[in-house]
Amino acid sequence: MTDVVIVGAGPSGLAAAAVCGQHGLATTLLDDQPAPGGQIWRAADAIGTDPLPALAKTYEGARAAIEAARKCVTLCPSAHVLDVTSDRTVLWLDRATATPRLTETPANALVLATGAAERPVAFPGWTLPGVMGAGALQVALKQGGLVPEGPIVLAGQGPLLLLILDQLTSAGAHVVAVLDFAVGGRAKAVKPLLDAAFADRALVREGARLLLRRKRSGVPVVRGVKALRAVGEAALAAVEVEDGAGRHHRFEATTLAVHDGVIANTQLSRLMNLPHRWRTADAAFVPDVDPTFRAADRVWVVGDGAGIGGAAL
Repeated sequence: MTDVVIVGAGPSGLAAAAVCGQHGLATTLLDDQPAPGGQIWRAADAIGTDPLPALAKTYEGARAAIEAARKCVTLCPSAHVLDVTSDRTVLWLDRATATPRLTETPANALVLATGAAERPVAFPGWTLPGVMGAGALQVALKQGGLVPEGPIVLAGQGPLLLLILDQLTSAGAHVVAVLDFAVGGRAKAVKPLLDAAFADRALVREGARLLLRRKRSGVPVVRGVKALRAVGEAALAAVEVEDGAGRHHRFEATTLAVHDGVIANTQLSRLMNLPHRWRTADAAFVPDVDPTFRAADRVWVVGDGAGIGGAAL
């Protein structure tokens, strides 16, 4: 029996691990990836202290958070959680050994820090080779310094798409167009979000910086996109869209990366039958937690897994 099992070694899981360890709790930190960091700080150890220039800003604080957790908890990478029983026994597959083995870890308390997942988007041609989530492009860039060959089209909306465009162009990728799904006429709906954003001046400055860099990149932006279509036979050959004014656009491309925002990764919380509620800001269901992020008796859900808030939060 251990005091606490934390599932997920991204920013929120690492922060929770450091706090638990500092208070003398025997804590086990499980993560599916071979190294801690989550999606935001993916492969932080491998990238080291000098990441690709396009990634440097997003890795601020990564090493300090990882080292703080390592000093006081048991870190188990390559750990794939399969189930959690009603008495908080975690069943997981240990893939860090030569022969993967099933492991059971009973816990007095459980913290889920499972992070976010890209919202799936289905459209004509979405199963063609060459079509993927924009997050997958970011994973390849972070984990291996890889960028696709040939022309790339980015489609979707939200701040992550701006960041990925900046990272890809800085890494030498050939992005031929950004197709923006966002539509106007939602000022009333987004006002609470804007009020919250402008309370954080650093966030506003970063958003302005990314918008300016998108403009300077010279990559054409098609706004109010609808009727997205991937075209090709054995693989992607082109992307066709209709803009808000009804005009048709076609871009030759071998890679189409789509991003329609992120939602809480609720696979494990649903598996555990925790209560969930609809969160309008995310347009998705999230675990129903109290102000201390408690979801059930001795079970907490923290970070983006409890509702999108970002790594800094």
